[in-house]
Amino acid sequence: MDEREFWQLIDQTREAAGGDPDHQSAELRAQFEDRPREDLEGFARRYELLQLESYHWDVWAAGYLLAGGMSDDSFDYFREWLITRGERIFRLALTDADALADALPPLEDEDLEAEGFGYVVHDLYQERFGKAMPTFDDIPGRGEPAGEDWDEDDDTLKARFPRLWARTAES
Repeated sequence: MDEREFWQLIDQTREAAGGDPDHQSAELRAQFEDRPREDLEGFARRYELLQLESYHWDVWAAGYLLAGGMSDDSFDYFREWLITRGERIFRLALTDADALADALPPLEDEDLEAEGFGYVVHDLYQERFGKAMPTFDDIPGRGEPAGEDWDEDDDTLKARFPRLWARTAES
C-alpha cells in the first residue's frame, strides 16, 4: 500500500467517524473486511513505519504539553492519534511540533489518544487468516526517540515550544 492510499483511508475513516478515534477504528475495520491479505499487510507495514518516524522527542514534547504530562504508553497512543488526524497534522507534528498549538482545536486530554487503532488490521488479519500479522523485519526496532531530549523540570520546553507552552498555560 502506498502512502497516498494509506492517507486516503485515514481521511475516509475519520470523516465517516465524525473525527472520533474509537468510531474511526470501527470504520477502518469495515474498510478492510473484504480486502485481500496484501492490503492488510501493506496498511500494517505503513502504519509501523509512521509510528517509527514519529518516535521523536519533539513529538513527545508536543503531546506532553498538550496533555499536561505523558507517559511512554501515552506517547504511543498519542502517535496513533496523530495518524488518525491525517497526513497534514501528522507531518506538522514531525516538522514543526510547536505549530500544533495553532493547528489543533481545543482538546481534552482523552482526545489525544487512539489506543489500539493500529491493532485493528492485526486483529482482523488474525480472524480472517488464522495467524498473526507477519513481522516486518526490515523495519528497525526503536531505541531512544530521535532528536534532542528535553527536561520537564527546567525551561527547556518553554524555550523550544513557546506556542504550545503558551497554549497550555492558558488552559
